[in-house]
Amino acid sequence: MFEIYPADSARFYSTERNAFANPVGQTIASQSASLLDLILDGGERSAVAAALEPIIRIRAVQEFAPSVALGFVPLLKNAVREEIPDLLAEPARSTTLAALDARVDEALLVAVDLYVHCREEVAQLRVREATRQVSGLLRRLGWMETTSDEKPAESCGNRPGE
Repeated sequence: MFEIYPADSARFYSTERNAFANPVGQTIASQSASLLDLILDGGERSAVAAALEPIIRIRAVQEFAPSVALGFVPLLKNAVREEIPDLLAEPARSTTLAALDARVDEALLVAVDLYVHCREEVAQLRVREATRQVSGLLRRLGWMETTSDEKPAESCGNRPGE
């Protein structure tokens, strides 16, 4: 989860345990544990989205490519295989493994939806801020009348499809 960050940041995010000093690292650590539990237990899509949302919100405001920001989700397949090698040894468990892979694939789709939604929100906020700055400048120059029809910013916490 932390490999996408520069080495110093990754070390800090993965080792600093104080939630106030390291909200990014603590959010990623706690929510990834919840996400893994939900995937292993076959959690509902809405619960998976709730676990993914804080991680995705963090990564959506950072300037990573979507494949980098969301690349941790498919890696959950490998992580589970490394942690539960017995599952691979038993041919009768192949359906269990296939179901697990399907849940990870579903989590990836949820992550993509959340990421796109949050990136759209970030873009809208940037446009609003640029518009506010330009209109403020125009008002100061006397080229525009003062109006109060600006809408409040929305949160990317409003998950799509819910």
